[in-house]
Amino acid sequence: MKISSLLFLLLTFLQAQQVEISADHFEADEKKMLSVLTGHVLLKKGADEVHAKKLTIFFDKKNRPTEYLAEGNINFIINTNNQSFEGRAQKLLYNPSTQKYEISGNAFIHEKKLNRKLYGETIMIDRISGKSTINGSKKRPVKFIFEVKEQ
Repeated sequence: MKISSLLFLLLTFLQAQQVEISADHFEADEKKMLSVLTGHVLLKKGADEVHAKKLTIFFDKKNRPTEYLAEGNINFIINTNNQSFEGRAQKLLYNPSTQKYEISGNAFIHEKKLNRKLYGETIMIDRISGKSTINGSKKRPVKFIFEVKEQ
């Protein structure tokens, strides 16, 4: 893949907003239609940020990103229409066509506006609807911490 094509693909991440990605190492595979960035990965798009050890970007036949997979000690800031989340996990999968995040592996999010903290094995965030779903397990049930203002 030519460098100019690659830069164009990375910069078209999600709806024409400028994207900045930095990492220690970059590798592209035209046949597999993917790019892999490793080592101190930082992805910025608008007010959103993802820090990870590894980022894999999957492309379709028209060289459009279809999925972003971040792995390894992830810290993130995600903003939806009505909410702002900070969190951490071991794996983060984002689908740009549905604008849905799947966060897994000792997942934690802090919804800043209402000061809610959510813990679970898997957390789903829908950027369009603003809905979140959290799944736990027998060993690690979902944990929800929030403030109650009593009169």
